[in-house]
Amino acid sequence: MIIANKILKYRRIIYQIIIMILLLDVSLYSQIVNIQPFLKETKKNGFSATFKGALDWKTGNTELIKTDLALALKYIKNKHLFLILSQGGFAELKSQRVIAKTFEHLRYRYQIIPWLGIEVFGQYEYNEFKRIDIRTLGGIGPRFTKDLGKIKLSLGSAYMLEFNRNATGSYSDSGLENTYHRWSNYLNIDIQLGNNLEFFSTFYIQPRWDEFSDYRLLNDNSLIIKANETFNFILSAIISYDSKPLDGIKSLDTSLTSAISISINE
Repeated sequence: MIIANKILKYRRIIYQIIIMILLLDVSLYSQIVNIQPFLKETKKNGFSATFKGALDWKTGNTELIKTDLALALKYIKNKHLFLILSQGGFAELKSQRVIAKTFEHLRYRYQIIPWLGIEVFGQYEYNEFKRIDIRTLGGIGPRFTKDLGKIKLSLGSAYMLEFNRNATGSYSDSGLENTYHRWSNYLNIDIQLGNNLEFFSTFYIQPRWDEFSDYRLLNDNSLIIKANETFNFILSAIISYDSKPLDGIKSLDTSLTSAISISINE
């Protein structure tokens, strides 16, 4: 009854988002991968696992199969948090592979005092669609939090060392390798709209230390409908921008997606 009342209360918003998703079928393969939803605050110690999946299957005039899967394992012990995240995506159009990507992320957080922590992270990425053969990075920096009741804010800032190797091909930058020093910053806004409805937004900006005109942006907005402690239905609108993309890659990406997440807590 509570879930039904909440859905009715916010049905106009939900219907608008669902209609937008049905009208727009735009896939996101962003230069920044947002791991923040998997790091959402919890007071419980122990292990937790979250599985998130999305499937797009079309037949008829357009024969398309597209999947996006993610598995996150998290362990919390008092002031310590460990996260292991693995994501993969695959698309096949008329029996021909058109997209394949993988992504792995490791993160450790130590909460020094209630409003201040420090994070250390490492990451590996492969993305055919973005012509990324290898991207590895690591970083360290502080994280600040503020709890305003139904609104929770967190701000992170880190030094990040990044290595890139472009995919081979017919482009002028094919096979090139580069190492960059970047300044990675994010802001999370977590709003509890009701017992079973939540809005979570992340803003990322990652400029190069030696050339601030070379930067990446990401804005990820999600409406989370909680069916129960285990199942969530997620509607997301994402915008990403790369000021200096690789040859043949557009600067701007947009995405409207729906997904289901399954969480298991020890």
